Amino acid sequence: MKIENFKLYEKGCLKGFCNLNINGLVIRNCQVFFKHDNYWLGFPSECKTDGTEKKYYPYIKFENEDRRNDFTKAINPILRKAHMDSASAQSQPPHSSQCSEELPF
Repeated sequence: MKIENFKLYEKGCLKGFCNLNINGLVIRNCQVFFKHDNYWLGFPSECKTDGTEKKYYPYIKFENEDRRNDFTKAINPILRKAHMDSASAQSQPPHSSQCSEELPF
């Protein structure tokens, strides 16, 4: 797995956007989040508004929680490095603030 084209965008838990390359399969426009010293990846999703409430429906999801947890453990150090490298390249230290906002998943 490789993180490609990381774009730093820090807002709350959101730390940026990237492409995920898994053996040549590229998933574009993934979100990178950080909270409680852990990184995780949000897959591209569709936003729908139900009255005043926004709901997000991911295009890709894991069939069970164990697979999702295994993926998160594997991707965490890769996302950390990509985030740090991007922040260093842009001469901005990455924020390690803890997020208290609700996430869309």
